[in-house]
Order: sequence, then C-alpha cells, then structure tokens
Amino acid sequence: MYMQTVDSNGTRTGPPGLFGAFFSLLGRGKRRAMNCSPLLKSALAFALIGAFVLTTGCDDAPVTPDSATPDAGEEAVTQSLGAVAPDQAGDRSTAPVLRYGSMEVVGTSRLVRTGDAVATRTNTTGLVDGHVTTLWWVVFNNPEECSHGTGGAKCGEPDLFVEAVQASCPYADGSIVGGNGHARFQDRLTVGETRNSCLEFFGAEDYGLQDPEEAEVHVVVRSHGPIIPGMVPEMRSTYAGGCEDFLDAGTVPEEKGECADLQFAVHKP
Repeated sequence: MYMQTVDSNGTRTGPPGLFGAFFSLLGRGKRRAMNCSPLLKSALAFALIGAFVLTTGCDDAPVTPDSATPDAGEEAVTQSLGAVAPDQAGDRSTAPVLRYGSMEVVGTSRLVRTGDAVATRTNTTGLVDGHVTTLWWVVFNNPEECSHGTGGAKCGEPDLFVEAVQASCPYADGSIVGGNGHARFQDRLTVGETRNSCLEFFGAEDYGLQDPEEAEVHVVVRSHGPIIPGMVPEMRSTYAGGCEDFLDAGTVPEEKGECADLQFAVHKP
C-alpha cells in the first residue's frame, strides 16, 4: 500500500518511498393492541419498537470499537490455519511491528507458512481510538528479483511493480481501534488469492501468493481515519475506503477522509 495523490483531473499518482501509501451496513399490531389488556399493550408496543429499530437502525447505529485481546501466542496462529494440525503447521516466524518514520516497535506479528497458505496474527498498539484500520498482505513471490529492500528486507515499494518479482497485495483484515489504542488482526491467505488487492487499485497486476515457503511476506497496518457514517464496511475492507487525502506513510490521520499507512512488519523466507 503506497501513498498517492489525486490531481485535478482525477489521475492517481504514487510518490516513492517504502510503503509510502501502501499500501480506506410495520400498523396492524397497533390496531389490535387497542382492545388488549394494559400488560399486553405494553408488550406489543415494545415489540413494534424493536422491529422498527432492527429494520431502520443499521446504517446509523453507533459503531463500537473491536476488542483487542491479549496476544494468544503462536498456537493461536496455528489454529487460524483451519484444518492444518499444529505439528503440520510448517515454518513459523515472529517479527516486530514498526512505526513508519521513527521505526519504533509498537507490536508483534506472527506468521505460519504451509505448502498452500500463510496465516498471521498481528497485534499492535499506538493507534487512535475510534479510527478504522486495515491490515494488508504484501507478498514478493520472487524476492531474489528485488532490488529495493531496506532494513534487512530484500524487497521494497518499487519491487511491487517489477514483473519478475510477481508481487501481490491482498486485503487481510479490518478493525476499529479501541480506547487503549490497540488493534488485533488475523487472517489466512491461500495460494492464488487476490481479494480486494491494493495493486488493482493502482492499475497493476496482482499475481497472488505462489510459494508460501519462499516468498518474502510483509504486513502493513493502514489507517482510514475517523469513522464516516455509512461507510464503515467499505473502510474496513478496501484499500481506499473512506479515503480522499492520501497522507505520507507514518502521518496519523486526523480528519475524516484522510488515510495513511502507519506500521509494518517483515517476514523473510
């Protein structure tokens, strides 16, 4: 997920920089109640009110933050692989979640690799209460073809658009930050999946996960800013959901419509 701007003609442009913008849900009863006992009238009234709330209150109902539970450890990541037994879970790795810019450690990302999938549980802190956040997979299928890695990683932003690298950038998970600034993300990505790819947003081809055991896998935490009523599902599941202004990586959104990549972790093969 890389940062971009939109000019007056509506053209998207993406400035360079590691993960710059990398990588934004009734009257017949009332008439009958007039002839009922007071107790039954009250019951019918509450039933009608409940039905009205259920059928009309979805879009404008208050959205509560997700609960960020304590880190459950590597066993929880193994369980997220579904039918794969713990002793068959394959290679595991743990990487620090880093804040763009300061490179401060703000969380932990765990990854499990098998022959046909990767799974992560990424727990992080230092986010803004009430903001919508998403997690994105950044997969470099052929890291030996990369030439823009930094900080021990072989691959960087420009490598996403190198055909020989065969990169992929699908959606992983979404969350609303709680009052403690914590967020928890979990996902399982199988070979070939390209759901809601951020590369498709930029008009580039997404090659999907090809070799889970050999790919260099990054995860990126993206903020979509404060909740925009009626847009929460889109904000929680798409790269540009709720985004009008694409801020530099590491810049915390303050206003509705502002989005930026805030944190990342790197899992080397």
